[in-house]
Formats: sequence, C-alpha cells, structure tokens
Amino acid sequence: MASLEENNKANVVKDEFLIFISQEITSSLNGIVGAINLIKNHEHSSSMKDLVETLDTSVSHLGEFAFKVFLSTQLSSSGYQLKLTEFNLKDMVHYSILDLNDLIQKNNIKVKVEKIANIILRADEDLIFRAFDYILHNAIKYSPTNGIINIKVQTNNDKITCTFSDNGKGFSQETLNSVFLPFQSKDGYTSQETGLSLYLVKQIIDLHHGEINIFNQKDGGACVELIFRNPSNNLAA
Repeated sequence: MASLEENNKANVVKDEFLIFISQEITSSLNGIVGAINLIKNHEHSSSMKDLVETLDTSVSHLGEFAFKVFLSTQLSSSGYQLKLTEFNLKDMVHYSILDLNDLIQKNNIKVKVEKIANIILRADEDLIFRAFDYILHNAIKYSPTNGIINIKVQTNNDKITCTFSDNGKGFSQETLNSVFLPFQSKDGYTSQETGLSLYLVKQIIDLHHGEINIFNQKDGGACVELIFRNPSNNLAA
C-alpha cells in the first residue's frame, strides 16, 4: 500500500502536469487567435466566414477549458491562499450580469434581480465573481429563448444565501447524482464544460467554508443556491 508521502508526491506530480498542459494549450492558442484575427480583417466568401467563426468559437472554448483546468488545479493545492476583501454582493450580482450581457441579449433572456440589500461579504472577490459568472452562464446556456432567470440575495441571522434559478428543463437525475465531479459528460443540464464550471464553483465555495445546493424547482427549472456564513450580520449602511 502506498504511503501518505508517496500519495502526496503523486498528487504534486499530477498538479504540475495539469498546470503544464494548461499552459501549453494556452500558449499554442495565442498564435492561433492571432492568425484568426488577421483572417477576420480580410473579405471572404460567406462559407469562409462561417468556417472562421466556427474556428474562433472552438479556440475560445478550448482556451476557457484550459484556464478552468489551471484554476481548478490551483484551488486544489493545499498552499492556496484566499485574497480576502470586503465587497458588496449587490454590486457583484450586477457585475456578473453586465459581463454576460451580450449572451443574455443574444438569447433574449430576461434576468430578474429581486431587490437586494447592501450586504457585505468578506471573501475572495475574484473567485466569488467567477462562481457567480459560471452559474449565470450555465443558466443562460440552458434556458429557452425568451427564458427567465431569477437572482436573489438574502441574509438571515448568521447566513447569506444567493439563489440563481431559471425556467429551463432543469437537471437530469444523472446530473444531480454526480454534478460536482469534474469532466463529466452527460445529457441534460450539463456538459464537459458545464460540469467543470460547477465543480469549480464547489471548490470556490468549499474554500470559503460555505455550502452549495443544486436542485430542480417544483414548477420546473434548475436552481443553484450558495450559502455563506455571516457571523457579523454585515449589512452596509
């Protein structure tokens, strides 16, 4: 049986390998992106434009995947340090919506934000933004055209709860059973990209000693709920 030291060494080697792969993919993609941008600046037939658009989309997805693998590897490291600051969750919600506004408009999605108090959270602002961004992106992606996404942020005694819900087809049972496993490819409300996104969200919430719940609503649609401890009841004046 392998010793604890041997297992730790194996994990370090695995992490270093994943980081190396992510960096190599990113480095290679930079050259491809440059070539695509040059091609875009010239007139082409409609078929060529479609081909370039497909190539551009594929490169973007691969680049995002490489970044997610890199981030996940970093977050799983025992030496990872959160950069804690205090920020307003109301602003965080609006920043996430603004970041994805093009996709929201493209799919004609209506994002409804329930009136949010000025709740202050002490956390890693960049990581929480990514968690919100990944959840909202998934909700947009799997909502029907003209769909509705609801966002709520509430505080109750020692807890802050952030809820993202949509009126799509929801999670399949298979997804609910294994949604927090990375690199899962399933039918329904997930894919390899989505599965890794939700796995990253869980890593981020776990690092903050929070809780994440994922379920289907009784009247249809998926719901993702994030719960943070709020011992000081941080309400901004």
